Amino acid sequence: MNEIKPQHMRFVLEYERLNNATQAAIAAGYSKKTAASQGSRLLKHADVRKEMKRRLSTVVMSVDEVLLLVARETTHHDPTVRLRAMDMLLKAGGAYVEERKISGSITLADKTPGPKKRSIQ
Repeated sequence: MNEIKPQHMRFVLEYERLNNATQAAIAAGYSKKTAASQGSRLLKHADVRKEMKRRLSTVVMSVDEVLLLVARETTHHDPTVRLRAMDMLLKAGGAYVEERKISGSITLADKTPGPKKRSIQ
């Protein structure tokens, strides 16, 4: 079984941290001139993909960590992403009330003159 090269492993770790292949390639020691193409190439490299998949399968996040990541998206440049993040945070915080329809009838006893019972439908 082939082990991942140290520079490839550095790329994997930096890509996890930065979520940007070019910046991860630079941080892993690749040339700034070729970082964009190297980053793209590394994302397709078998040992890099295998290591990323292995690490991803072991990731466990708490609810607070997930909410923090979603909260960061509220400053995203794309308004659609911002709105979706805000919507998710509001749902998680219980700001939305689920609408429920109730059917049936209720009978009320009334002590005023007139009919003794009224039915509400």
